[in-house]
Amino acid sequence: MRTRALWLLALLTLLPIGALAVLGMRLVQSEAERVRRVFGDLQEQRLREIAERLMGLLRAREQHLLAHPGLLAAHGPDEVRDFVRAEPVVRALVVWDAAGRVVFPPPQGPRSLAEQRDVLRQEQALLDRPGTGIPAAAEEGAAPAGPSLARQPAETSGAGGASHGWYVWYHGNDLNLMFWQRVGGRVIGVEVDRYRLLSDFVSLLSDEASAAMTFELLDARGIALHRWGGDGAGSEVARLALPEPLSAWQLRTLAAAAPGDDAWGQSAALGLGAGLLALALALVGLAVAFWRSQARALNEAERRVSFVNQVSHELKTPLTNIRLYAELLAGRLDGTGGEAGRHLAVVVEESQRLGRLIDNVLTFGRHQRKTLRLRPAPACPDEVVERVLRAFRPRLAERGVRVEFEPGAPTQVLLDADALEQILGNLLSNLEKYAAGGGLARVELRREGDVTSLRVADRGPGVPAKDRERIFEPFVRLSDSPGEGASGAGIGLAIVRELARLHGGEARLLEGSPGAVFEVRLHTPPAGAKGEA
Repeated sequence: MRTRALWLLALLTLLPIGALAVLGMRLVQSEAERVRRVFGDLQEQRLREIAERLMGLLRAREQHLLAHPGLLAAHGPDEVRDFVRAEPVVRALVVWDAAGRVVFPPPQGPRSLAEQRDVLRQEQALLDRPGTGIPAAAEEGAAPAGPSLARQPAETSGAGGASHGWYVWYHGNDLNLMFWQRVGGRVIGVEVDRYRLLSDFVSLLSDEASAAMTFELLDARGIALHRWGGDGAGSEVARLALPEPLSAWQLRTLAAAAPGDDAWGQSAALGLGAGLLALALALVGLAVAFWRSQARALNEAERRVSFVNQVSHELKTPLTNIRLYAELLAGRLDGTGGEAGRHLAVVVEESQRLGRLIDNVLTFGRHQRKTLRLRPAPACPDEVVERVLRAFRPRLAERGVRVEFEPGAPTQVLLDADALEQILGNLLSNLEKYAAGGGLARVELRREGDVTSLRVADRGPGVPAKDRERIFEPFVRLSDSPGEGASGAGIGLAIVRELARLHGGEARLLEGSPGAVFEVRLHTPPAGAKGEA
């Protein structure tokens, strides 16, 4: 019993801890995912702010070029070369006339070495103007079109109403930018110095440093053009492509230990583990306290049971003597004692009832201590039952109960006669308490093979179907109403079932009409068989 209680207590302690651990881990995972999303959104917003600053610088370069339409419309090659040399942001320049012919760099020369390199770099994307989508000078208001170069969604108007826009083409390992505008009947394309633009971007981003975060500006191949902030270690948190015309470049954020990553999850798990450990210690402490309290209660109950058993055992010897001498005295009076004889009969009857009660207590105590054993010996079941009925008939008759007996097991079998007497005595005592109003009790014995069946039927109120198994449990009484006149501890039927099972059989309650029918089946081999029941 203590082992079962200990296991139950351990289960009741570990189940809440396990459930809380599972729920806690799920909560940590859910919270980590939410934190990752929020952190990623914040970092993406920060990248948008950085991108806006970069595009602001590019727009400033655009406005700077739009502020010099006169210089860009110069007719002479020398004036154009002076403009290119004076503007650090300009790498090269191409001019088309109204007919769409390249007038700078001069087609027929002379060209400088730098101009020749520019032509070689630009010729596939720019000099073949019909394939690039650069509008002719005479096409006023025409929108750029063509598969080779990216452009802004719509043209804008510069100084003097000139149309302008951006074109992107790829030469070598990365993109090249050209800003075009229509001025005085000409189309002028200004190639922006990519390295100068990148240098300006680096200077602009120098105040975005962060020790915890690393920011990168990536080219079209995903190679970092510039890195600032941390040391570059960590996992990617957010990535954002720059707007046109720099859509091939991207901004990226790296974090060594971002909220929600493995390190953060381990930290949260450690915190959760510490909380669960504290809770587990508290539950274990409560369990230990409860167990000690329960153990003290069990020890106290065992001492009380032991005391009752000892007292019952001590009472059995003097009670046996009282019953013996009372029966001897009643035999000597032989019905001539008058009132004294009636009083003596009450003494004998009550001593017998008290003896049965003591036997029940001792049997139940041995059963609780797992020491209850049977002692089979040759006996006749009919004779054992008749002996018990002789003892009960007078008292049952006083309660208005007539007993009918139908014998059916007259042969000698291996049987613990004391156990059978105790079984029948408890059944008749139960009938006397609860079914005396029926006025009839019928006892039957049957033997089939090695099985002896005992049935005790009454015409009392019966037992509800839902309680037919429950009444065989210890200390269960269907009614404790003092008006019924029934007393007892509720262990009689529990002893009946336990003795029947020790005898290789079973005890059960059958449906009666009216009343109740108790059936006890015992394994009773013939008296000549070897072994015990």
